[in-house]
Amino acid sequence: AEEVRGRVLASRLELQAMGNKYRETEQMSRETRASLDAAQELNESLGDQLKHMQEELSNSRAREAESHRRFADTERELEESREEMRAEMASATDRQEKSKGEIVRLEVIIGGYEKDLEQMEKLKKEIDECLKEEAVMQLTINQGERMRDDAVVVAVQAKAEEWRGEMGG
Repeated sequence: AEEVRGRVLASRLELQAMGNKYRETEQMSRETRASLDAAQELNESLGDQLKHMQEELSNSRAREAESHRRFADTERELEESREEMRAEMASATDRQEKSKGEIVRLEVIIGGYEKDLEQMEKLKKEIDECLKEEAVMQLTINQGERMRDDAVVVAVQAKAEEWRGEMGG
């Protein structure tokens, strides 16, 4: 009877130890789940930020395309103005002594040509700014993706190490 009581007591202690170990495992599982949920929230937040940055990049590219189009239009208009000016200058050279008014009109055309050159310089600066913005946004997107990936890996590794330590101890 004493031997049976000893075995029953030993079995109860073993069951208690198993129950404690089960509760510890359950607690670790809840903590791991909470860590994974937090990592998922961070991942979603970083994803939202990346979407926003990608939208900004898309808008910047659209502005850049518009600036390129305006630059091409201005360049075409400038070439047309040059051709007009060349024709006018040739004609004016022949008529120079007959009409001083023609020379004044040509000076107005030349003034417009200079304004066109100034406009082209402004558009070139806008294009350069757009290219800089695009490069900065791409770097930011790349950093955001790396941060998101690193955060998930670190959280999972930390929880795995913690769990291994608890299971081993």
